Amino acid sequence: MKYFAEILSFVFHPVIFFLIMPILIVSRYTQNSISVLKWEAFSAFFVAIAVTIVLVGRRRGIFSDCDLSKKEERYEFYFLVLIFGAIYIAVSLFFKGIFYPMSIVAVGIVFGIGIFDFLNRYVKTSNHVAVASAFTTAIFILYGVYSFLTVSWIPPSLAWARLRLRKHTINEAIIGAILGIGITLLTFFVGRYIYR
Repeated sequence: MKYFAEILSFVFHPVIFFLIMPILIVSRYTQNSISVLKWEAFSAFFVAIAVTIVLVGRRRGIFSDCDLSKKEERYEFYFLVLIFGAIYIAVSLFFKGIFYPMSIVAVGIVFGIGIFDFLNRYVKTSNHVAVASAFTTAIFILYGVYSFLTVSWIPPSLAWARLRLRKHTINEAIIGAILGIGITLLTFFVGRYIYR
């Protein structure tokens, strides 16, 4: 069962969701496949930077593993990701303005990272469960209940995997799910308000 939990954690790693989301969001609001590819490439560049930070940090002994399992190791990571997230927002706003969906989502993601950074002082929230919960919530908002039902099993399965691997406690997984759902709902609510 531990091997299966490792597979779930790898297949549904936050990086995977961050690579999928631009495609789903931009596709929902435009039929332009070139625009989808541009935003995917742009987003993938920033995801690659985050992955590089973790891999270099792991090699230099800053991080003990690629999941940043130790709470004290997450401060530097969150700080650097906040900087690159701010750059992503600035570029997005410069080219598309605040009225473009990815601009609003970028603001939501950076806001979420800020919350995770703050909460990290008190609890090591499950990023895996948070991002998976954010993803399934976004699927519900963008594509409806039937699409949501096809992916709704991912967050609880991932929570089980993280618990099975002893990476998180049940409270850390629950807090991750609540934050993922809450930040996503807030982001889309603000986005709809701005579009009006």
